[in-house]
Amino acid sequence: MRLNYFILPVAAVVALGCGARSELLPSDLVQSGTGGSAGDSSSSGPGGSTGSTSTTSSTNLPKCGALQIDGQALTPELSFPGLDQASPWVVPTASDGNSVALAYYEDIFFSSPYLQMGSVAIEPWGVWPKSLGSTAPHLLTSGFVAGNDEKGRFSLLAPDDPNLDGMVAWSAPAGMGGAEGQFFPDMGAGLPMFVAHSGDWYLTAFQVGIGGGLAHVHMARVAIGATKNSIYPSAGCGINAAHAGAAVPLENGFLAAFSNGQPYGSCLTDQFAPTLPSRIQVVNFSNSEELMMGKLQFELEEEGTYIYQVKLAKGAGANWVAWERVGLDPQVERRIQYTRLDSQGLPFNGKVTEVKMGIIGTQFAIASLGDVIALSTVVEVPDEGWQMATFLLDDSGNILSQVGWGAEPGFDFSTSVSSLGSPTGDKLVVAWGESWAANNDDQRVRIARIACINAP
Repeated sequence: MRLNYFILPVAAVVALGCGARSELLPSDLVQSGTGGSAGDSSSSGPGGSTGSTSTTSSTNLPKCGALQIDGQALTPELSFPGLDQASPWVVPTASDGNSVALAYYEDIFFSSPYLQMGSVAIEPWGVWPKSLGSTAPHLLTSGFVAGNDEKGRFSLLAPDDPNLDGMVAWSAPAGMGGAEGQFFPDMGAGLPMFVAHSGDWYLTAFQVGIGGGLAHVHMARVAIGATKNSIYPSAGCGINAAHAGAAVPLENGFLAAFSNGQPYGSCLTDQFAPTLPSRIQVVNFSNSEELMMGKLQFELEEEGTYIYQVKLAKGAGANWVAWERVGLDPQVERRIQYTRLDSQGLPFNGKVTEVKMGIIGTQFAIASLGDVIALSTVVEVPDEGWQMATFLLDDSGNILSQVGWGAEPGFDFSTSVSSLGSPTGDKLVVAWGESWAANNDDQRVRIARIACINAP
């Protein structure tokens, strides 16, 4: 018999093909931004509505006019010489957002299918440290995603390795070894998509291949130590492309955004044939009700595309969701779309903005700075080469400011990046991966801080 609740000690092993676009919830405009100036706005067509567009005032939000580098790039100390670091996640470890975990793979075990996952703890909004502590190991896993938690801890979602008959929601102390976890087997094991913590619950999502190119997104609300978990099978489904998603906590629940190949809630009805995951959907889940379905707040579809990655950012009175669309035809310019949401996930002003920047297939990250958004990704800067760049954007796609880092001599950027805004909306941290350019045998993660100019 296996126990659903257990403690893990410190690890012992150390194309621009655009089809019809239909918008099913309030959002009157799709604004096209080219990076620096907004293009023509166009109506995206009528659609059913389950709510009204938010008009919450942004008067009291912090104002960020420009960006400047405010803290030098740092790398955590290795727990053992000669190890590698990769795929960073930066997540809050307290509800006030003042403490943060930087989580990552610390080593790649060539003789094993599993990776060691480690972290350091950071207090990122005061005096920027001159160095970071050494890595604290947590678990061996074939893959994970990280999210927020409380009391100096952060959350993880990973397959139940090596059994692969379920998933585990983990809670790990940042910068200290070990973790405690809750196993849930109801829907098998799959590819982790997101995890977030609110109250006593963790909202998790993962993708499971069904066969014939079909995949389903399953969700579960899990409490560590609980005997009953709340399951929502097939919250999303699609064919021939992976799903993407993200989640953040709300005061009494969660806000989740993910890609789907069918209208929300229809994957088990046989009402629609599954398609590419071309819909972005934002759903509000309450902790006061049995999971699920939650309340659909926003949905936007564009046929003939699929959504490659989805990001959510919470902070300073404004939430933002961003996603990358990929067309079926050869695609020259990368397409990132984003919109501002209110505190419950409803569209703030109905405007969806598109910018074209960066490299298709490269990760991007977003952070909320109130009524503007910070977008970080690898780009080629004229006369300066490749940079990990952060752009300050308004909701029309205008680039208000840009800062960036070049890789140190001998290193190239990997595709990984993560970012987080401060509770006051006047700073953000950006974390990314680098690898040794010669033969990729030395990998490390970096984290740096950016501050707003003209912020109160």
